[in-house]
Amino acid sequence: MGAFGTEQIITTNVTEPQSVTASDLDNDGDVDVLSASRDDNKIAWYENINGQGSFGPQNIISTQVISPRNLYVKDLDNDGDQDIISSERDGSYSAILWFENLDGNGNFSSQILISDEIDYATTVYASDLDQDQDFDILSASQFDGKIAWYENYTILNRPDFNNVSEKIYPNPVKETLYIKSDEIIESLKIFNQTGQLIKSIINETEINIENFKSGLYFVQIEFQSGVIGFQKILKE
Repeated sequence: MGAFGTEQIITTNVTEPQSVTASDLDNDGDVDVLSASRDDNKIAWYENINGQGSFGPQNIISTQVISPRNLYVKDLDNDGDQDIISSERDGSYSAILWFENLDGNGNFSSQILISDEIDYATTVYASDLDQDQDFDILSASQFDGKIAWYENYTILNRPDFNNVSEKIYPNPVKETLYIKSDEIIESLKIFNQTGQLIKSIINETEINIENFKSGLYFVQIEFQSGVIGFQKILKE
């Protein structure tokens, strides 16, 4: 009951560490460690090499985040691996950033801006605030006295889907949903907010959803080219 062992140092190769958290960053079933340190502008992670708390050398994610202060880990793009959210503060400039876990093995993208319309960010967090099956971002910023959230559109902004000219309308919809596209549509699937398949359609571009309950749904569109896209719709 609350008895702990002696100190076990993971690294001393950081300058003014500000935040630490833990998550399985490389999908090997054990919990790795992640740190942010202010004076070296460093976000790094340390692999749990045996599942027993023995850690490998420092893996640098970025040294371009100015004075990172806070970290949070969540799968932001629904691809099955853990991405990273960070705040940064540099004088009067402050921002919320994220880093995509590119391969599920702990190799990360460069920083991606979520917002810089804040003043002195202190905390970041992620949760599904609008119940649409993805994780939105929360931030607290000190000097503007602001609590804010940012809806996650990542899964809707996939580059392969953006290259297809399509339109789903009307949205919100009461009875019939129409899909127009320059590409040939192979199939359509509609899921509810829990991921349950509600309707599946082959080679049709008009869908009667009059008998659906009111709420948010997801439309998966598979094109003949093999591209698969997603859209959110609201049933009135």
